[in-house]
Parts: sequence; structure tokens; C-alpha cells
Amino acid sequence: MYKIAICEDNSDDVTYLKKMIETVHVVDKNDMRVYSFSSGEQLCISDWIAYDLVIIDMQLGKGKMNGYETAVKLREIDSNFLLVFCSGSVQPFSDSYKVNPYRYLEKEITGHVMAAELREIMSEVRRRKELPGILCKLSSKEKIMVYPRSILYIAKGRNCSLVHITQDLLEQYKISALKCSMKLEEIRDILNESCGFTRPHSSYLVNMFYIISMNDTVLQLVNGEKLKCSKSKIKDFNQAFAGYLAAKYAGK
Repeated sequence: MYKIAICEDNSDDVTYLKKMIETVHVVDKNDMRVYSFSSGEQLCISDWIAYDLVIIDMQLGKGKMNGYETAVKLREIDSNFLLVFCSGSVQPFSDSYKVNPYRYLEKEITGHVMAAELREIMSEVRRRKELPGILCKLSSKEKIMVYPRSILYIAKGRNCSLVHITQDLLEQYKISALKCSMKLEEIRDILNESCGFTRPHSSYLVNMFYIISMNDTVLQLVNGEKLKCSKSKIKDFNQAFAGYLAAKYAGK
């Protein structure tokens, strides 16, 4: 089931967005549930559902929270949903990137232009929904699903695996690695070459998207960390990395 939240104080706009999302035919409307909220406060105090997509009007008229403030609050709860801002007049500003919006929708656009925008958005929602993820412990009571795009590498830990996360999650949760109860061998069955991961060492899995250089048997990641590739795995790694790069650039 695809779960979508629309936070918009104009009921006509809510109806229009819902109708357009259904008519682009990316996701079967019977496999989709849309929740509407008329203010940021209403959305933030509601029982949180793991939404796949949240559309927020940047210029909310009801309540005290504007769209950006609402998004900031929601990102404290969940970093995984696809965020789309919509507005009739307010333009993106310098700090809006901090909540990781995927797209800005202009209310003035209608018809086939709006349909094309929503088709791309819903295609991304579906793509992310189909990505494999691993469940990690954030605290003694809270767990979150972490997806490939947010993982730098995963290392063996004591009775667990340590999931080293990207800068956006690091800033949000103030921790560089999350614990996963699965063993590295079990995670390998989920995150493999088809997801962009390879195992250059028995002690960790690496997301090849974040490798920026390799010198002899040392891999350097985008955050400056360096990981060793064991001699016994160097051949397999080179083949996997070459295949990954070929597929990546072939798609451009």
C-alpha cells in the first residue's frame, strides 16, 4: 500500500492533486491511500504513518507553522519519505535543501504539465518503494528503515552490523553508525551488486556509489574514510566495480 499525505489548506487543491495522482496511472489507485491535512500542526500531531510521499504547501494559511517548518518537524520523525513542496508564489530559499525536498510544484501549472510532473514524482515513489532496505535500531525503543542511498558502508560489529550512514542522516540523528541485528552475511543477501553494493573485505559491505577513488588496495569514500580491500577479494571487487561503473554511465 502506497501512503500519501497532502498538507494543504485549500480543499480544492487537495481534491485536484489527489485526482491527478490517480490519473497518471503510475500506481493503481486501489493500492494507494491519500491522507489530507489542512495545517502543519494537524499533520505533526497526528499519529505518524510511514508515508511514502508527503506534499506540503509552503504557504499554509491556517495555524502558525509554514510549509518549511512543518517539513523540518516531520524530518525529525522520518527521513525516508519523499518530500514535495507546492506553492503558488513562495520560491525555494537557501535553507530549504536541509529537509531534502525532491521537487517543487507550482500551483499555476495544470493539465499535461502537472500530469508530467506528478508522473515523475510517483515514478520515484514507486522506485523507492521497490528498493530493499534494512531495519536499524535508532534507540532502545525506536527503529527506522534505512535504504541504499543513505548507506556508505556496513561493517561487522559485536553481535550486530554497524550501518555507516550518509551526511544527511548523520546530521539528523547525530550518530555516524546505526546498529542492525542482522549479520553481514544476511545483509549481503539483501544488498548485493544489483543494489550497488560489493564486499571488498570480509568485515564490510560498501556502497559503490560513494567510492571516489581506489589506490592499490585502499578505497576512499566521499566522506574521506578509507577502507582496505583484501588481496583475496581484489579481483572480484574490480570486476564488480567495473560492471557498476559501466551500468551507471551507460544509463546517462
